[in-house]
Amino acid sequence: MKQFDDLLYALGQLSVYASKFFESKKQIIMLETAELLSKFLSKLVSRIILAIFAFFVIFFGSLTLAIGLSMYFGSLWIGFGIVTVVYLVLIGVVLVFRRQLITNPIINMILKDLYE
Repeated sequence: MKQFDDLLYALGQLSVYASKFFESKKQIIMLETAELLSKFLSKLVSRIILAIFAFFVIFFGSLTLAIGLSMYFGSLWIGFGIVTVVYLVLIGVVLVFRRQLITNPIINMILKDLYE
């Protein structure tokens, strides 16, 4: 009977150790997930901020170029028209090559950030 009691005691201890192990494993997984998510979100926020700054640089640069061309050609229509045509050409290029220029790089960037 003593061996049976020792066996039950050992199984009880094993149960406690297994329970603590799985609880620790669960906490490790939660911490790793939180770390991965925080890294991903911090990169996302920093890229959004950089995109906003890039927008303003492009916007004011375009405005400066349009005014400069207007002064050079002596007509607001011509200066702003040239800048508009440049943007229309860029929109056309992006539409034609959107998979190579936008979709694939964004997918690769997200996958690299997730599995880094």
